[in-house]
Amino acid sequence: LLDGSYKWSGTPYPGEIPVGAGGTANNPTIVEANNKWRAVVQGAVQHGVQTQSGGVNFCVVRGLQIRNNGIDGIKFNGNNNTAIDLWVHHNTGNGMSSFGDTGNTWEFCLSEFNGVDADLDHGLSVNGTDITIRGCILRRNSSRGLNTNGGVSNASIYNNIFEGNGSVAM
Repeated sequence: LLDGSYKWSGTPYPGEIPVGAGGTANNPTIVEANNKWRAVVQGAVQHGVQTQSGGVNFCVVRGLQIRNNGIDGIKFNGNNNTAIDLWVHHNTGNGMSSFGDTGNTWEFCLSEFNGVDADLDHGLSVNGTDITIRGCILRRNSSRGLNTNGGVSNASIYNNIFEGNGSVAM
């Protein structure tokens, strides 16, 4: 994506950038900013970026700034998706989320100032299998920096920074 602000005007959820088609392990679907954090996704009624329900697999989202959205900044629905170098902030719900999926990776993302509910809104909220979270900064979110909502198995969580979140780090 070129530098500037993006807001999807279609339905069903105005403002959201929907990723409706997945890729393969050798040929993933890629949504990428030309210049890190200068392509801004903002103002969605629900999620700023979402892989569509029903399982969009092998999607890479890289280098976006995702802010001021009605629910989560970015939400993965599917397996083997990757978020890299995102700046996710000032969203009403979680900064980033993925529930019940396998093989999703979150790396080198900054998630801050997300959420309005001190019990429910986290920097990153995930559950599933084979989850990787590395090199992320999760700070100043309404509730936890990282919430493993419902549990994770075979997770690799390392080299992250948790700072000043509303409750515990994770």
